[in-house]
Amino acid sequence: MRRELAWTLAGLALLAAFPAWPTAATAAPTGSGSPDPFYLGLLRDGRIAHDRADYVTAAKDLRLACFGLLNEPPALTDCLVRLAVAQGAGNDVDGFRETFRRIAEVEDRFGAYGKLQLPPEIRTAFEQRLVVLIPAATLETIPVWKPLLQTKAEVQIAALPPKERRKELESRLAKEPRSLTWNLLAAELELEEGKAGPAITHAEQAAATAPQDPRATCLRGLTRAYGRRCQEALADLEPCPLVPRELPYATALLGCRVELGAWRKAEEQVRSLTPEQKADRRIAALMQQVTQHASSPPSTAQPPPGTPPDKPAQPAPSTRPVPPAPAAGSPIPMGPPAPAAKPAPEKPTPEKTVPRPLTSPESAALERARRLLAADASTKDLKEALRLAHEVADAHPESKEAQYLAGEAAYRNSRWTDAVTAFRRGGEPGDDHPELLFYLAVSLYEAGDRPAAAAALKRSLPKLQKTPYIDGYVRRILGPEAAP
Repeated sequence: MRRELAWTLAGLALLAAFPAWPTAATAAPTGSGSPDPFYLGLLRDGRIAHDRADYVTAAKDLRLACFGLLNEPPALTDCLVRLAVAQGAGNDVDGFRETFRRIAEVEDRFGAYGKLQLPPEIRTAFEQRLVVLIPAATLETIPVWKPLLQTKAEVQIAALPPKERRKELESRLAKEPRSLTWNLLAAELELEEGKAGPAITHAEQAAATAPQDPRATCLRGLTRAYGRRCQEALADLEPCPLVPRELPYATALLGCRVELGAWRKAEEQVRSLTPEQKADRRIAALMQQVTQHASSPPSTAQPPPGTPPDKPAQPAPSTRPVPPAPAAGSPIPMGPPAPAAKPAPEKPTPEKTVPRPLTSPESAALERARRLLAADASTKDLKEALRLAHEVADAHPESKEAQYLAGEAAYRNSRWTDAVTAFRRGGEPGDDHPELLFYLAVSLYEAGDRPAAAAALKRSLPKLQKTPYIDGYVRRILGPEAAP
């Protein structure tokens, strides 16, 4: 309470003293005085708030902390950069531009930015926002940021729709196959479209080109996690600096730990998750598996000699593939893998699980999703259908109706691995559902499992009305000789 009162009084005093941010000209020369511990405490609190993705609190603490560092241009620049990153992450565009103007004023007089020892992820986040939010004409006039103009092409390509982005990236990769930038963007695009195999290829090329670049190694770990290569993924994800802050990486790491039965490390990670991460539905599903394991009686079976602690000798294979990433800019979720197989009791007493009936709102959600899929839906409507169906499917894994509708919605959204997950969770469709079998076959093929795709497609064809679209996939999956 005393600290909050002090914070408030200090804030009012500073606002009275500085109705607007002071210009660089008012800053005293470096070393003219030591910063007050109060402001250093705010700087620390702002950094902590940023690390836990509480960007509003981070911006509030950092903005006030920066006032107390006016006599120390290097520390002031560090503080302002962190403030700008928090504002950018919180989508405060006007705040970011105003803070950049103050950074530019300090840079013009002291040239502090180029000498800063900023963490790579902070510098990258700041500069990525610069090229998007600050006009090129402005950056061109400031030597330290002029090289950033070369990244404009990267930003512009990343903003293109998927089809145009793919065409542009294929053209650039044909000329520069080892390019770090184009391989990173290509890997992200493949993940966005649920194609784990090609995503891994591009991410591995990027990491081979720049083995010390955390962006490349982190993305390689993410793609390997989506490709169910969790043992390899852990080597990249465990040291990844993006895991504590970014949902896709945190989810992938936790998912792989659950997949491999690394329960102790999974429990440690769960305790370190931010409230925003815990609110994610797939993180919540993984947390539930971790909790169930912690509450179950320990097995008396001893692992074979040499087995690493906390990991089974041979992880039980899962039939539940990892869902693909959503559109760029949104979190990339990793679906919960199947829990490791538990030892069977000495005297099995199988009990039939009674499916929980759908509630009225859940039934209404499925019906709305079904109507959206039946109509000539827009991209927005298809995404809404996917959201509705998946929420019910995740709440009712035993409901074949919900799983099949979620699988169809994922197929219609080109979320191939999500579609495979849903269809398999509900039990692969029978021969009396040729359309669903075809959806499954296409999803398996696009997710990189051509043999399974061929088996499902062959089952669907006898009862499926032929169209040019279907014939195209017949040629791609079964080979040209199988097409009519």
